[in-house]
Amino acid sequence: MQKVTLDDIELGEPLILARPVVFGSGVKGLNAGVILTDKVVTKLKELGFSEIWVRPEAEQQQQVITEGEEPPMTLSERFRLIKDDVATSLADIMTEKDPEREILKVRNMSKKMTALKKGSLTTLDPNRQGAEIKIIKQFAESMVSTAKLEGFLAYCRDLLEGPLSPTRIDKVRINLSDNRIDDNYIFNHMASCGLYFLATLARHNADLKKRGAVSSELKYTAAFDQRKRKETLFFFSDEEILSGALGAFMHDIGFLHDGMPEILVKKFAISPEDHNVLKKHVEVGLNLLQYHIFFANRPLALNVVENHHERLNGKGYPKSKTNFHVFSKVLGMIDCFDSMTTDRPWRKKYSRAKVLEWLYDNSKLETESNGTMHEPMFDRELVTCFERILYLYEPGEVVDLYHIKSPQPVFRCKITGLNQDRPERPDRPIVELLKCYPDPAKDVSGKTFNLLNSNDLYLGESTDFRKEKIF
Repeated sequence: MQKVTLDDIELGEPLILARPVVFGSGVKGLNAGVILTDKVVTKLKELGFSEIWVRPEAEQQQQVITEGEEPPMTLSERFRLIKDDVATSLADIMTEKDPEREILKVRNMSKKMTALKKGSLTTLDPNRQGAEIKIIKQFAESMVSTAKLEGFLAYCRDLLEGPLSPTRIDKVRINLSDNRIDDNYIFNHMASCGLYFLATLARHNADLKKRGAVSSELKYTAAFDQRKRKETLFFFSDEEILSGALGAFMHDIGFLHDGMPEILVKKFAISPEDHNVLKKHVEVGLNLLQYHIFFANRPLALNVVENHHERLNGKGYPKSKTNFHVFSKVLGMIDCFDSMTTDRPWRKKYSRAKVLEWLYDNSKLETESNGTMHEPMFDRELVTCFERILYLYEPGEVVDLYHIKSPQPVFRCKITGLNQDRPERPDRPIVELLKCYPDPAKDVSGKTFNLLNSNDLYLGESTDFRKEKIF
């Protein structure tokens, strides 16, 4: 079984879908076991897919959907269906009415108020006038449905109490990439980030409890000795996590306004000017939500929206902070991972293994020979929690192995297992070599290799277009 791009498929040898392909939320598509033909490949491309899992006809068949039966799915596959549901819900919550038409309507309704100036949403103004605040509030609440947010919050609570509960989190391994390019990137991205966020915080919370942490709810009781607050280790309450998750699920709402949607679908390289416009999505999103009645008592949600592009080394934006809430630190790294591992109209994605390694490398303190120390971009403990809930490679999966100095793969290999003593490094599994690309006559079959023992080798993907260092 292996994952291949639709453009690279050679139909000389009979190939069969190794996993079901689902076209949309709750809609069954093609069963595992379907023989790939030119017609099937063309159809998949039209639907926006770029990669699929295949197997030779002689290989054992699995996950076949028969009439009247539910397809057997891994937990990761179930989470991808959940992600589709969430993306649909977010689109419904955030785009109930046309933004331009609605803002004109609000302005006409507010003849006695100060007109909302062009660019008001892209500025965080602590001295904003009450009349202008009222207009933005009306606009935000007409755009983002309060009633639907209530239902969505209940949905998130079910996830936290169900598949992401303390008794189940140890078994959670998910990968939300569905290898599809579509026009709903923003909603899919926010859905993926929110689910990764919930799973990572659930993992982090479970670790804190094992270390003897007490509930953060105790901080607000009269019985708690406030003098011990700094030396006490707390885990987060479900309500705190849910509040942060709302921010994670809506962190890029600013991209839906002020001319940004047009930039996001450009098929050419984004200019520095366009990039500066896109960076304003933080301010736009925060302005919309901070005046919305649903977020009035949810400061953690607003904190996540405001700081998800800040970095521990002060090289983030919009304020170049170095100290911000742990929830924002979690979303910051997840936002990087999901966006960098997703195809965009103006660039191809990086391989998941390479982005994970980049996160890991940028979560350690760097010390120069002269003793100068450089703070990392990300928190190592949180990166480890995130990596522990990711499912990148499965035993038996066939992939290519690259050397950092080679633009072409050096080995074909099969995943034989993960490093159980290092679950935080799913990008460095144990592999069995199958083929040597530079020297096909060389017999390497049966030789195993632990990728933890070499930093020069990494697992690539069929769409891994870059071999140079990620910056």
